[in-house]
Amino acid sequence: MTMTAAWTCDRITVRYPGSRAPAVDDVSLAIVEGTCTIILGPNGSGKSTLLRALLGRVPLASGTITCLGAPLASWPRAALARAVGVVPQGEHETFPITTRALVAMGRYPHLGPWRREGAEDMAAIDNAMARCDVTQFAERMVDTLSGGEGQRTRIARALAQEPRALVLDEPTASLDLKHEMEVLALLRSLAASGTTIVLVTHNLSVAAQYADRVVLLDHGSLIAEGPPAAVLSPSRVREVFGWPVELIHGETGAPYIVPVR
Repeated sequence: MTMTAAWTCDRITVRYPGSRAPAVDDVSLAIVEGTCTIILGPNGSGKSTLLRALLGRVPLASGTITCLGAPLASWPRAALARAVGVVPQGEHETFPITTRALVAMGRYPHLGPWRREGAEDMAAIDNAMARCDVTQFAERMVDTLSGGEGQRTRIARALAQEPRALVLDEPTASLDLKHEMEVLALLRSLAASGTTIVLVTHNLSVAAQYADRVVLLDHGSLIAEGPPAAVLSPSRVREVFGWPVELIHGETGAPYIVPVR
C-alpha cells in the first residue's frame, strides 16, 4: 500500500528570540496521511512548537515543511484553514454562544466575511455534530456543557471545516477518565475514516494504545519516531523522562506504561 505524507519536515529548526537553544532542533520526519500520530516528550521538549511549525505559526530558522503535497510557505492562509482543522489547548469561550453556533464557526474559512450558510454548510455542520455526538446539545449554551461535551464540540467545529487533517494540542487535558476515553475514541474513529490526526499528549499509555505512530522529542531533538511498540521501550522512556517504567500488556495487546516506584 502506498503511503502519502500529510506533512514532511526536512531538518527544521525553530529558535525563539532570546533563547540559548532551539525549541525544535534539526527535526526531520513524515506524518502519514490518514493516520493518528501522537507527539510525546517532557515539558519543554518542543511538542507544542512542533505543532505550531506544522501550522505555519512560527518561522523556521532553517529547513522546510511540505503540507499535503505543497510547500507550507506557499499555502494561502484561508486555504490552509480549510485543509487543516485546529483544536488549541486550554480554550474557553468568553461570550455566550450556543453549541451549534460554535460548531458553525468552523465554516468561516468557506463562507468568508459576508456569505450566509447555504445547504452545503448546514449539512457540514450537522454532520460534524453527529460525528462528535453533540447534536442533542445544539441549543444549549457552551458554558453549560461538561468538559468532555465542550471538547467534543470544539472538535466538531474543526470537523465542520471538512479538513483533511486535524491538529490538537493536549485535547484531553483536565478531562475525567470517561470524557478522556470518549474524546480519544472519537479521534481514533476519525483516523480510521481517513482524517489525519496529529496530537500532543503527556499520557504515554494513551499514545501506546491509540497512536499509529509516535514522535518522541527531548530538548527539541527527535529521539525516535515510529509505531508505539518500537518507540516506547522502557529503557528509552526512562532515558527521556527520567523515571523507570514497565510495560503491561492488556487484553487487546496494547501496552500500558506504568511508572515504577
